[in-house]
Amino acid sequence: MFVADPPAIVAPSDENPLDVIEVVATRPGQAQRIDRRTYRVKQNPQSAQFNGIQLLRGLPAVVITPDDQILLLGAAGVTILVDERPVFGDPIQYLRTLHGSDIERIEIMTNPSAQYAAGTGGIINIVLRKKQEDGISGSANTEIASRARVESGATIKKKEGKWTYELRAEGKAGRTSRSTYEKLRMVQSVPGGPSTINRETGGGHSSQNSGSLNGKITYELDPRTSIIGEAFGGGGNNPSRGHANFVGLTPDFESFTERSSSDFKVSYAGIQLSLDHKGK
Repeated sequence: MFVADPPAIVAPSDENPLDVIEVVATRPGQAQRIDRRTYRVKQNPQSAQFNGIQLLRGLPAVVITPDDQILLLGAAGVTILVDERPVFGDPIQYLRTLHGSDIERIEIMTNPSAQYAAGTGGIINIVLRKKQEDGISGSANTEIASRARVESGATIKKKEGKWTYELRAEGKAGRTSRSTYEKLRMVQSVPGGPSTINRETGGGHSSQNSGSLNGKITYELDPRTSIIGEAFGGGGNNPSRGHANFVGLTPDFESFTERSSSDFKVSYAGIQLSLDHKGK
C-alpha cells in the first residue's frame, strides 16, 4: 500500500488528434509495506544541509534523547542499519557524517520480519543513494557539549569507475555524567539514649573516550550487484571516579574520607566480505 497524491488525468487537446489519455502521477513521499514504513528524502537544498540525525528527528515515532539514545515508539534498543547492514563503531557518529544528499530513503521497522535478528526495539534502515559521479567527496563534523565533551567524525570517499573507496574515522572524549549528594545520618545505639550523628557528602563523574577507523572498498559488478570488503577497528575506555566525606557532628564519630575509581577498557578489530544484490 502506497500513500500518494491521486493521479491527474489529462484529456487530449485539439493539437493531438489521437485518442490518447495521459496519466500523470507523483512518487509518494512515504510508503507503507507489511513490515516497514518508508520515508523518501527529497532532493532539495534544505534536505542536503541536514545530517542523518537531523533527518531522523523529523520522523514520526522516532525520538532522540539529549544523551543520543534513539527511541522508536518509546522503546530503546533500536538497531541502526545502512543498506541493511550493521554499522561498525558508533551509529550516532556515523549518522552525523551523512548528509541528506547521501540518503535516498529511511525505512522504519517497528515490527521486523523474521529475516532480522529478534529481540530488538525496532530497526531503522538508512538506504544510501547509489548514483555517484567519479571523484572525491567527504564530510566532517564536530560537536562540543556543556560537560566539556567532544565528539567528531569524518568520512572521505573516492569513486573511480566501478571502484569506490571509503575511509571513516570517529572519536569521542569527555565526561558523560556528573553527580553530587548529601546525607545526614543519625544512629541511636540505646533507645532513648544520645544519638551519633554524621553528615555524608560526595559525588562522582564518569567519562567515555573512544575512537574507531573503518575502511571500505566496493566493486560494482552491475547496477544491482556489488562486492564489498571492509576492515574496521577501534577501542576506548570508560573511567569513573567517586568520593565521599563522612564528617562527625558528635564527638563519638571520627571523620574520614573515601575515594573510589574504576576503568573499563575495550578494543576490537575485524574484516568483512559481502555480496550486495538488489533485485526482486
